[in-house]
Amino acid sequence: MRISSFALLLSSSIAMSVLTGIAAAAPKAPAKMQSSIDTLARKPYMGWTTWNLQDVHLPQYNKGWLNEKHVREQADLMHRLLQPHGYNYVNIDSGWAGPYDKYGRPTPDLKKFPSGIKGLARDFHKRGQKIGIYWIPGVQKIMYWQNPPIYGTKYHIRDIVADPHVAGNAFGDWHMKIDFTKPGAQEFIDSIARLFASWDIDYLKIDGVGPGSDSEVDSRDNIKAYSNALRKTGRPIWLEISWRVDHDQVGFWQKYSQGRRVNDDVDSLTEHITGWNQLMKRFQEAPLWSEDAGPGKGWNDFDSICVGNGAMDGFTNDERQLAMTFWAINCSPLYNGDDLSKLDAFGLQLLTNHEVIAVDQGGRPAVQMIGGAHQVWRTDNGDDTYTVALLNLGAEPATVAAVWKFLGIKGNLPLRDLWAHQNLPLTADKFQATLAPHSARLLRVGRPPAAAKRAPDAIFGLRASSSERAIKLTWNKSARVSHYIVRRSRSAHSGFQTLSTHVATNSYTDRTTADGVPYYYQIVPSNAFGSGPASQPVNSAPLRKAAPRVISIDFVGDAISMDQNEVAGLIPAINWNTAPCRYGGLPLIDGAGNLSGARVHYDAGGTYATPIPDHDGGNRMMRGYLETYAHDTTHITVSNLPKSFTKYGYDVYLYCDGGNVGATRVAKFTIGAQSVKVTDRAGSFYAGNYAPPSSPAANYVKFAPLKASSFTLLATPVSSTDENLRAPINGIQIVARGNG
Repeated sequence: MRISSFALLLSSSIAMSVLTGIAAAAPKAPAKMQSSIDTLARKPYMGWTTWNLQDVHLPQYNKGWLNEKHVREQADLMHRLLQPHGYNYVNIDSGWAGPYDKYGRPTPDLKKFPSGIKGLARDFHKRGQKIGIYWIPGVQKIMYWQNPPIYGTKYHIRDIVADPHVAGNAFGDWHMKIDFTKPGAQEFIDSIARLFASWDIDYLKIDGVGPGSDSEVDSRDNIKAYSNALRKTGRPIWLEISWRVDHDQVGFWQKYSQGRRVNDDVDSLTEHITGWNQLMKRFQEAPLWSEDAGPGKGWNDFDSICVGNGAMDGFTNDERQLAMTFWAINCSPLYNGDDLSKLDAFGLQLLTNHEVIAVDQGGRPAVQMIGGAHQVWRTDNGDDTYTVALLNLGAEPATVAAVWKFLGIKGNLPLRDLWAHQNLPLTADKFQATLAPHSARLLRVGRPPAAAKRAPDAIFGLRASSSERAIKLTWNKSARVSHYIVRRSRSAHSGFQTLSTHVATNSYTDRTTADGVPYYYQIVPSNAFGSGPASQPVNSAPLRKAAPRVISIDFVGDAISMDQNEVAGLIPAINWNTAPCRYGGLPLIDGAGNLSGARVHYDAGGTYATPIPDHDGGNRMMRGYLETYAHDTTHITVSNLPKSFTKYGYDVYLYCDGGNVGATRVAKFTIGAQSVKVTDRAGSFYAGNYAPPSSPAANYVKFAPLKASSFTLLATPVSSTDENLRAPINGIQIVARGNG
């Protein structure tokens, strides 16, 4: 439930509801459909969410806290503190959205998130993190009244709204229900899913879902539509639904989502993030759902696990450990909501205990064997061991016992305290302990037969450091390892290839890297009995020896955006900046992937795509273009160029090819006193070569040299053999001179 922030989202959207000119977005056609839920969600996800800091009633957080700066700070901290232990999702909750585009789809609030969601995704993916966003079912009323067209169809928003009008979600009638029997309805959701996928998101939370969410709304058709739409994008995107969904529909939720919130928010709506009363609500619903989770079924989401700072969270230390115990034995997704800059030592210890995390990630939710105030939960781990949790929910100390026969466990099996990392004495009949109020014990019972004769556990703490043309990897040792396998890919998600199969130590140096190109690495621990799980990937790039300082901008058409490792341009470069239409101030990274401090602003009628074949690198950059029709001039301003560019000057390369089929057009491009006319001849498509204005196949202009910290490029249509005057801009490169 996200009522307060949803109101912020609504007011922000209404305030900026003038339809923007953001062009149609669709990711590259996939080779095959998205994997099944079982593949996407084999285990509960781990990460961090913005919501709890958006909702806690403290002046430094709450309203106004959500912005790119704060999210980046928390993502950096998660990368350093928690990601080595498996936490990798950064989920942005309600409040990220700004205006709707001309097709009625949400776009980021660029005042809050100047890099956009895609810019954040690009940077998070570089270091093996994933990114999630939030949305809700239905169509906002303002879109009904403005009635924009549905992308790729002849229909409009009013054509798909249910009649009579009813609420589209549990937040009231701010959103209107969609009738999915009407043509255009599924296509509208498909277009939103394609837009989200084009930003490279990894997770989508849909809130206010019914049956559930304390309302009579039924949004199952909406969830089915989103689930199918996300699959069609070809991008694996985790779909989470919220809140307190109806257990009677569990089969539906299992089929169409990867996870479901089964209870209320943990938030206390006070100066504390949560508290004991909010935690107790988990115990009311958990037994009902415990046998419905697992691989192929999806996961029961208990909401964020806020145990990192006791004073701020509203928990005692015992309550914090009990909460983490309960999330782990139920295999609930482990996503934290604390200010990670304020984690205390005990909280960090709780969140990074590998033996407890392994219980959660084992994917075998426990079953409540004894209820009431003094509870016992048990799960069969499938390897001749069991996990047993003892919980004292009462306000007084109490003795809680796990009787082996009652739990279906043999006596005199090895015992291990997972919180204390200690082996305990064998017991014939039972294990009992006197527990303080609101405290818990977590045990592993038994030892797999011939424990040494099995594959090793996953490694943790993989780190990468760069030097010139080399990357050094180090990691924590894993038990029962004879050797490690090192794997490398250009993507954090797939395509890993083996570099070495027999690394004897816990370090490796990769000297086969391309100059300055980023790579992702995984380590797989192995022994004679098999290989353990691959580690979380880490990202690094070798330092460039003497690479030119370059900033490259790609104007996107049909959302065919370049990957970070694609090389394009007269000055070969990677890390192109993806620039969609009507951007209010895109921060620019340089060719090494670092923020340069420069920004680009521009106006234009739209971004479009030529018939040029969609291939990596130059073709992809030249395929999309920015322009303003008729006699209007497009203005592109690059500002705040760093001293490394202005000290010795820089050259500007402008790429221009409209991919004209039947017309020859002339355009004029100007920076300051320099002005060049380019003739784009009919049928002269880019075909792998860059040609200057003097060539019949002209497709680029060079302006040189410039020294100011900012410049404005003017693109003006001059003439055409048909009625369409155009001055297309495919991309721009700014290349520093000298050694500044």
